[in-house]
Amino acid sequence: MYPQDVPEVLVRSDAPLFTRQQQKRLNDDVAEHILSLDRGELCIGEAIQWIRENTYKYVEPPSPSKDKSLSNLSKKTKHDDTFTRLWIHSHHIYSKFKRRDILDWGAELPVTGFCLPGKPGIICIEGEKSSAEEFWNRLRRMNWKKISCKHREDFPFCDGKGQLTPVSDLRKFSGFEEKEFAVRGGRDYHMDLGMFFKFLEEHNCGSVFKILLGVDGKVSSKAE
Repeated sequence: MYPQDVPEVLVRSDAPLFTRQQQKRLNDDVAEHILSLDRGELCIGEAIQWIRENTYKYVEPPSPSKDKSLSNLSKKTKHDDTFTRLWIHSHHIYSKFKRRDILDWGAELPVTGFCLPGKPGIICIEGEKSSAEEFWNRLRRMNWKKISCKHREDFPFCDGKGQLTPVSDLRKFSGFEEKEFAVRGGRDYHMDLGMFFKFLEEHNCGSVFKILLGVDGKVSSKAE
């Protein structure tokens, strides 16, 4: 019985811009969000609030205007004079829908980095300033238990002598991918901190480990 049992919440609409496929995706995401809440919590109000805040993402008119906005974003990033790297810490990242969207954005926007699901969840985004900030803005619009940008690095493309630094020289990562260093499987898996630290060290980012997690990094026996 509610609230101990998970309620079923369904969204239906006859609006022409809200297709059955879009409704299914919204309902899947609502169900996933409810499952992410603590069992026994009064979640109907939370679910309704989530629907109010996120429904617009599922009823946007398809491609022409979207393609145009992406084209405008691309033109804008060409004029950026700063390379930005953001280190983001989330209480957890379990939702397959969030993970799907994060990977899709990594492919859509000209950024590199990684997403590390589990508890805690870590996301690194690097690229031209406007692209990195657009990614972070999209992340913040999602519903999270807790998420924050723990560290930001900004590097000018042009040095004091007027020489341009190639983007490839500023990147720590190639491509955007999902990483996994799990101690155990299942929904509530925790990361192996030693393997994660080794991964950061391999990319010359070891110093950020303590900023993200509040402890000194140490390579685990599994990572050796």
